Amino acid sequence: MLIIKRTNQFAEWLHRLKSPSDRGAILMRLLRVQHGLFGDMRSIGEGIHELRLHIGPGYRLYIAREGADIYVLLCAGIKDTQKHDIELARTIWRDLKRERHA
Repeated sequence: MLIIKRTNQFAEWLHRLKSPSDRGAILMRLLRVQHGLFGDMRSIGEGIHELRLHIGPGYRLYIAREGADIYVLLCAGIKDTQKHDIELARTIWRDLKRERHA
């Protein structure tokens, strides 16, 4: 089973979701990811991947591999904020890598 870490940015985003059914669907998707079943996913470069959920406004979860069995959920958003969310994910990932090597 994979280990999925969550950044504060992701945890806060998930907490702010208004729809309990959407939150449940996202948590179920993360459970599948823990079992290695990533589903609809694409690389956005720099070691970051976008997990796409085709529910609600089109949720996007941004994840990066930190170790052999460890992934980090960087942030999340919706289709309409995708460009901004990708830049945020890249910034968070760069900062995390910099902290690891400091």
